[in-house]
Amino acid sequence: MIDFFEWARENKIDINSVDPHYDGENIDLKAIASTIGDDVQIVALSEGCHNNKEMMLLHHRIIKYLIENCEFTIVATETGLPESRLIFDYVQNQPVSDVESMYKKGLNKMYAEWQEGRDLIEWMRIYNQAHNNKLQYYGLDIGGFYQNWLNPMNQIFRYLLDLVVDTEYAKKLVQK
Repeated sequence: MIDFFEWARENKIDINSVDPHYDGENIDLKAIASTIGDDVQIVALSEGCHNNKEMMLLHHRIIKYLIENCEFTIVATETGLPESRLIFDYVQNQPVSDVESMYKKGLNKMYAEWQEGRDLIEWMRIYNQAHNNKLQYYGLDIGGFYQNWLNPMNQIFRYLLDLVVDTEYAKKLVQK
């Protein structure tokens, strides 16, 4: 155990700010990015605290930095995969008739209800407007986990029917 604590003290990186709009020098984020490596394509961010405003702000700041400075193009969060298609489309600047409904149906409860979660999605959409829809968004969790199963199932049905993957099976599944 002592070895870990020594390693942690020697390798810690002090965070300058959790604010994603921080306009100071990003020495802290440069240090974090330098630990990633040139050939890495996936970076996973953990949480020191769950359901915490400051942690969501810090994630937004780190994600924004990695996109703008390290050429990452995909963001995946803890929301259901099927329903995340709604957010994917929104980030890709597809028309949305009811943004509030889209958030509630396309994100888990934490990201849907917390402004900090929405702010990341809005930043991605705006970024894509200036960068030819370069960014993509995905959920990596079980569909319907925080809400109900109908919404993710409707996304699955839409996929099966719209893309003519297996129309007959899709029709039977929708009826059930």
